[in-house]
Amino acid sequence: RQYKTRFVLKVGEHLKSVQVSDILYFFSFEKATFAKVVDGRKHILDFTLEQLEDVLNPQEFFRINRKYIVSAAAIQDMISYSNSRLRLVLKSSDDSDIIVSRERVQEFKDWLDR
Repeated sequence: RQYKTRFVLKVGEHLKSVQVSDILYFFSFEKATFAKVVDGRKHILDFTLEQLEDVLNPQEFFRINRKYIVSAAAIQDMISYSNSRLRLVLKSSDDSDIIVSRERVQEFKDWLDR
């Protein structure tokens, strides 16, 4: 199966081609979807998280909850959290409430540990 290797992102009036390997994570915020890249910038995408799940390589990206799809490279820290959940600290993120949903914790650990 072929997965996406790059995205064309809109930066103001310009278009920019970004390698999937340069993307740390995808997140949704106020009905829009963003890609956070290694240089710390975020870019809006014309995809939903559901559409991204279909075009991204599941070896490289994991949907941790309804708001985030992360790459292993983006994970800075993992902290045990209440109700058998995990809280993640992601590179270039100021969101302190990134939680791996309870149903996905085991699958997430298996994905990291492959």
